[in-house]
Amino acid sequence: EGADNDPTFVDSVLVEAGQYAAISRNASPGFVPHAVLSMSLRNTNDVVMLRCNAEVIDSLAYDATAQYPIVAGASLSLSPDAVLSLSNDAPELFCTSSTDYGGDLGTPGQPNDPCPTE
Repeated sequence: EGADNDPTFVDSVLVEAGQYAAISRNASPGFVPHAVLSMSLRNTNDVVMLRCNAEVIDSLAYDATAQYPIVAGASLSLSPDAVLSLSNDAPELFCTSSTDYGGDLGTPGQPNDPCPTE
């Protein structure tokens, strides 16, 4: 979910344990997406929700005032160490991706970059 959209996959995207999936809003984003959805997320605030049928697997409500590191052209990357769905929403667990792919920053279909430690 996001940006007042309720995108639904027409076909299933199977993501096995330890694997990753990349979702894009167009078919040629600079990587090969596992699914294409006509949606976009706001850089200011939004909600992202992962569901299987009616069951919510994980969700995140973010906004710029909560100090998530939101930067246009860069993915908001969850620290690879923060894997529990009940405790992975805190802004300090996120960082701006640092890997370049075609002028944007992120790791589509791959593990997230490690977040810098202070």
